[in-house]
Amino acid sequence: PLFMGDVLAYLNGRGTPERPGAIPQRVLAGLRAAHAARTHPHEPLVVLSHSMGGQLIFDALHAFLPADPDGAGVRVDFWCACASQVGAFHELGFTLGGPHPDPHAGGRLGYFWNVWAYTDLLSFRAQGIAPGAHDTAFPLSGLVRSDHLAYLQQPDFYRTLAAKVAEIGRAHV
Repeated sequence: PLFMGDVLAYLNGRGTPERPGAIPQRVLAGLRAAHAARTHPHEPLVVLSHSMGGQLIFDALHAFLPADPDGAGVRVDFWCACASQVGAFHELGFTLGGPHPDPHAGGRLGYFWNVWAYTDLLSFRAQGIAPGAHDTAFPLSGLVRSDHLAYLQQPDFYRTLAAKVAEIGRAHV
């Protein structure tokens, strides 16, 4: 029930690309701040989102950021959406940016890695559904009550994330 309330509150209050609601405004401010905090122009911007944060980042990259005059030049080089519903939201038509948005969000997105688990009932595949998504099914304990948060508590998840960032970074140098 809490998840559904969060979903409905976001969808009802996210606004439009030209007039983003409070939540998208905070996401855009965070992306702009992360972009500005890079120590040199070629330092990659890596974003890790969890659960509903995936929808927020997807909408930010595909709809809100392109309409944000202060967001020119902001680019997410590597985005990991773990335990997210991006695939389900996109398939249901709930994401912004249209049914067939640019997989690279008009140059604002380098690589989109969607991490989900068979035992996490709130995570979904995105590859082949959400443009540009590359899926990895992550092995979790199988405890339905805790697997939705388990990614963030597993050292193997962070090791895999670091290896994936390094691999993608080498491929794009």
